[in-house]
Formats: sequence, structure tokens, C-alpha cells
Amino acid sequence: MHEPKAGGSWHYFDLGGRLLFGNGPGTGLHLYAAHPELQFGPLSLLAAAPLSALGLVPGRFAAVALLGLSGPLMLAAVWALVPPAVRSPARLLWAGAFFLPVWAEVATQTAHLDDVLALGFTLGALHALRRRWPVPAGLLSPLPAMPSPGRSPSRRCCSFCPGACGGARVPRAPPGWCWSGRRS
Repeated sequence: MHEPKAGGSWHYFDLGGRLLFGNGPGTGLHLYAAHPELQFGPLSLLAAAPLSALGLVPGRFAAVALLGLSGPLMLAAVWALVPPAVRSPARLLWAGAFFLPVWAEVATQTAHLDDVLALGFTLGALHALRRRWPVPAGLLSPLPAMPSPGRSPSRRCCSFCPGACGGARVPRAPPGWCWSGRRS
């Protein structure tokens, strides 16, 4: 039903992906000076470039499909961070009921690749922290800000869900803001 409007913002990623590797004025990293409407980082453009090579319409549909399919994978990655003692099918059902409709909007209606990358890198960093792998955690932690400069959900997520961070030293929120309210 929404097919004609699907991927409404993809044209920005398509343009940026083509300009990143283009030749001529306003290409490469000069594209930000020539196109101030592109308000996401080069990491998003790098990820968009292969889909941009397909052309605007096929690339848009491929992006919408890939981003839409990544929603359940992101939910599974979040669910894996929940301490086993508090996991329940009802909790997963509620999490999916709230998360997946919002994800569908971000992924299919707007095709915001930068938001998808930021959440994916944040989840990767959280999983590395949980396993106490400092090098992958250190490498992944700054990446959520790169797809969309000025926004980094990593620190906010750790401050509101300290149990997900495996004891990392970050500002804490009051107990009850997370699924466990305590460090695991």
C-alpha cells in the first residue's frame, strides 16, 4: 500500500553514495560543501554506495528490503543482552510490539540507513562490553556517531541500561530504568 512512498529519504543516500566515489567538483569528501542537505557521515555513504550502483529505484527497493529485514535481527541482538533470569516470552512479545513498528517506519518508510547503522554499531559495542572484549568495544564505540554526526546512542543506552554494558563505567540511571535495574 505504501510502496510508492517507501524509502522516502533514500534519494539522499543514493546521491551521497554516488558522489562519494565520483569524479569532478563536489565529489569525494567535498560533497559535504557542495551538498549541505546531506546530513549524515561518510560511513553511511560508504554503506550506501553499493546500493547506489544499482540505480535510484532498484537501490531504493533493495535498501528498503535489507533495512526492513534487519529489524528482527536487531531485536534478537537486543534480546540477547537481556539477562537470562528476566527473559520471558511475554517480555519479548511486548518488546517486539513496541520496537518493530517503529523499526518498520525507519527502515521502510524513510530508509534511514544512518539510524540503522548507528543502532547496529551500538549493539555491537554493547555485546563486546558484555563479553569484556575491550578492543572490539573500543573500536565499535565511536562508530554510532559516524553514520549520523552529533548523535551517539551508545552512551545513552549504557546509562539507562547499565546491565547491558557488562559493568562498564558509564553514568548510571536510577534503578528501574532498565530491565534489571542492576549491573550484571
